[in-house]
Formats: sequence, C-alpha cells, structure tokens
Amino acid sequence: MVWAIVSLLMLATVGANRSDAVIAILLPLTILGACGLDWMHRSERWNSIRYAVAAGVALTLYVQFAVNFVHPAPDTSEAPWRRHALLFWSDPTTSIQTVRECKRARNAVSPAGASAMIPDDNETPQVRWYLRDFALTDSPAAANIVVTIGKTQSGALAGNPDAPQIGFEEWWTPDFGTLTIAGAIRYLLTQRAWSDVEIRDLEIAIPRPDSTPSAGSRGEIEDK
Repeated sequence: MVWAIVSLLMLATVGANRSDAVIAILLPLTILGACGLDWMHRSERWNSIRYAVAAGVALTLYVQFAVNFVHPAPDTSEAPWRRHALLFWSDPTTSIQTVRECKRARNAVSPAGASAMIPDDNETPQVRWYLRDFALTDSPAAANIVVTIGKTQSGALAGNPDAPQIGFEEWWTPDFGTLTIAGAIRYLLTQRAWSDVEIRDLEIAIPRPDSTPSAGSRGEIEDK
C-alpha cells in the first residue's frame, strides 16, 4: 500500500506525461488488488462480492483480447475521430500498412537478382527485415525497389488509397491533462485515442524500366 501511494504521489508531483509512467504504478496497484481480493475471499460477504469480482475479471480479459488481437498494431488509415492507440506505443510502432506494402513489393519483384534502395538501418529496420531477400544498393537508378522516408504528421492521415505514401510508423504520447472520466471509460472499452498521434510517412516505389525511380507509386505495384 505504501508503494502504491508513493508511486501515485510521485507521478502527481513530477507531472509525467508518458505512458511508461502510468505502467510504473500498475505493479504496486496490482499487488495491492491481489491482497485485497484475498482478504475479500476470506470474508463473510464473499458470496455477494464474487459477482463484482467476476465482472472485473471479464473486463480484464476483454481488454487483454482487444489490445493483443483487435488492435495489435497501428492502422494509419483510420480516420482521426476513430483513431485507436495503445499506451505502450510511446515509441514508434510499425503499422499494418507497412507489412502489407512490403509483401506487395515482394510479390511484384522477384528477389532473385533484384536490389532495393532502403534508407539507413536506424530509420527503417523493419523495412529492411521485410525486404531482406533483396540486395541493398545506394543507387536509385539500379534499384528495383526504392524506399523513401517521408515527413512526420501530427494527428491522423485520411487514409487516401491513391496516395503513394503510407503511414509506416505511429507513436502516441497521450495528453493526460485533457483526459476525463468519460474519456477514460471510453478508452478502456474501445482503445480510442483522446489526443493526437504522430505518424511518419514512407513510400515503397517500383520504378518502371522506362521511368525514373521517383515516379513509382503504389498503383504501379498493383499493375505489376
């Protein structure tokens, strides 16, 4: 109990606005809740309390299923008003669009004898992994696949399917100062973000033999 109280007081004093600060106080609160549940199990009112405990367990399982299977990765095509984000996405997290586009590129170009121009490994390690069967090259003229890093946008992309860029990374630093009780309940049930997220663009282009590499787009991949 002392651990939980000190953690809450420190969070309020420091004013941390990071998701890992919230996770740091969950451990003492979880242990405290387990001790309280054990005490309630030994009390005479357990027969009436157990239904509320069962509802809490069901809610916990529901949230675990949602964050692990329903929203396992960012979907950057979601509209701003229905953006989903998890608290531990404070670091850049690979979107589901990146996996799809890399798979589309692999299907369009055979890795045998083909090469790809991919930015520095520190910026796009996930893209290098998905396209690991292609030889790396620094020349866009010699590359069969050209990967270009775009700009970072705050908020949400509209999800234009005709745009050559995709949102390949998303991260979220939630603004707890704007969180209300109703918003917290809605987030618990739906994982809807209550503040803006950051999204970084990326383009995977497959140049035509008679065109420059910069002319590639997602539509050309589909034509292949």
